[in-house]
Amino acid sequence: MKTKTTYILLIIAILIAGYIFFIDKAIPTTDEREAAGKKIFGFLKADDISNIEINAPNAAQLTLMNAMTPTTPTRIAIICTRTTDKEWQMTQPVNTKSDKSVLENITSQISALEKRDTLKETGQAATYGLDYPIITISFTAKAKNYLVKLGRAAPLNIGVYAAVEGEKNIYVIPQSFADSVNKPVSDFRHKRIFDTSSYDITNLKFTQPL
Repeated sequence: MKTKTTYILLIIAILIAGYIFFIDKAIPTTDEREAAGKKIFGFLKADDISNIEINAPNAAQLTLMNAMTPTTPTRIAIICTRTTDKEWQMTQPVNTKSDKSVLENITSQISALEKRDTLKETGQAATYGLDYPIITISFTAKAKNYLVKLGRAAPLNIGVYAAVEGEKNIYVIPQSFADSVNKPVSDFRHKRIFDTSSYDITNLKFTQPL
């Protein structure tokens, strides 16, 4: 009887220890909370993003620096979805495989976007070019939808003004992010004939006529 009780207590102890271990792993550390506090999307990870839509003008026709006219710019909508095998598929404007490296770079930048500067919404979105945003990026992460608007370039080349739908603050984010999404459709398309990495190739055979 005592042996049975001992086993039961041992199992309970193991379950409690396991519960504490996983709970402890799930709770962010102080450093992780501080890092997340500096980011626009907090604890969002690049792998959480399953779908992304980019509406941006052709870079050759319109740049962020000279887009000062308060009219809606002509934009090209690009929609890409992460597939079950962790690749990316473009569904608009054409249905084709996407360049994984381009999409992974963009999603990584989204998850890492920091608040370089934060301005309280004054109701004058036109001042920042956000009443007619030059670029919009909408994406889905863990069943939640987000919409990011990019406006005019901030003074002294410190970045561009940005706003997140549903939030009152206006942020200044890196110009490099705006440049990475303001590309022609061809840059988002898959271009390689073979997906195999050069490091994976162990044998090559060349055949030519005699």
